[in-house]
Amino acid sequence: MKENPYLIFSLNNSLYGVEALSVEEVFFLPELTPVLDADRYLVGVVNLRGKIIPVIDLLLRLGYRTRNYQLTDSVVVLNWQNQRFGIVAHQVREVQNIAEEEISRRQEFSVRLASPTNLEEEENRLSSSLAEVNTDSSSSFLSGIARLETEIVLLLNLENLLHLEPIQSNLVSELDSQTLAEKELLAERLFAPHATPEEKAIFRQRANHLRQVSESENLTGALPLAVINLNGELLGINLHLIREFTEIERVTPIPCTPERIVGNMNLRGEIVTLIDLRSALNLSLSNARSYSKAMIVEVEDLVAGITIENVRDVTFISPEKVTAVPAALHSTNDEYFQGTAKYCEQIVTILNLPKIFQEGGLIVDEEV
Repeated sequence: MKENPYLIFSLNNSLYGVEALSVEEVFFLPELTPVLDADRYLVGVVNLRGKIIPVIDLLLRLGYRTRNYQLTDSVVVLNWQNQRFGIVAHQVREVQNIAEEEISRRQEFSVRLASPTNLEEEENRLSSSLAEVNTDSSSSFLSGIARLETEIVLLLNLENLLHLEPIQSNLVSELDSQTLAEKELLAERLFAPHATPEEKAIFRQRANHLRQVSESENLTGALPLAVINLNGELLGINLHLIREFTEIERVTPIPCTPERIVGNMNLRGEIVTLIDLRSALNLSLSNARSYSKAMIVEVEDLVAGITIENVRDVTFISPEKVTAVPAALHSTNDEYFQGTAKYCEQIVTILNLPKIFQEGGLIVDEEV
């Protein structure tokens, strides 16, 4: 049985898949530079280590309304027949092998985004949408439907999705030839206009970082970190411990548990306990339980969600650049910190998450 790897990601409440071999890299969404006279779905470009990468909003490309960009959004950079493009993904999940027998192939599809509640009904609805298909093959952006256990994944047809060669070939010259007036006009067409000033600053910092990182930079042995905000503090978490970032929706309180246990949430059928790290880190609880985002982590087979303000970035830090926690920041919980490092002219404190879970009183006896 032949299997092919696909990168799975979400848009709104639907799952999509792209051939993993076409994926070059994934990074958190940076500030994008808009391009005059480009199609609406080509929402801008990013300077990735000196290379101009067009970025498309997949929702707009599929003919749907987009939503406000968030710090947890990502860009998946694809290379298809020597064309490099980025697509905006709301949540990048994992790479999964999908057998050909698990894929329902169609010549063309026209589907609406949905939040599946019954897989059989959803699969039938998607199949029946064939009657609405446009006869122009260039509008077929889906190559098939795959059923993975309890979920439906829509597989993208990259050949049609990335058929933008005329635009890509002119991007660099168009950007270089823009007049000052045109650049000022583009500046007025702000990227993520609904973002807060702090969020806009983070988007811009990400773009600057992607532009400045040298392609030849040796990242061997570097520590991959997710930089998050918690009570205004920048904290670094080992990326290998993080499964995903998600929005906190409905939370079920757990009776007779400490305040640090926020409650349980249903994450696509998996019950995950949400934890507030602030008490373990001696941070203020004045705005307790007000966070709307969670970082799903897996530490020694224990899966939990950690409430956070937002995700700042994903970065790599050389171990040589990690220093001891400054004396001014010393506390009774120093053992929970691996050290500090400079990040975008600021200091990020790197957490020892396994030690926090083991000794921070975060694990509650289920019989309590």
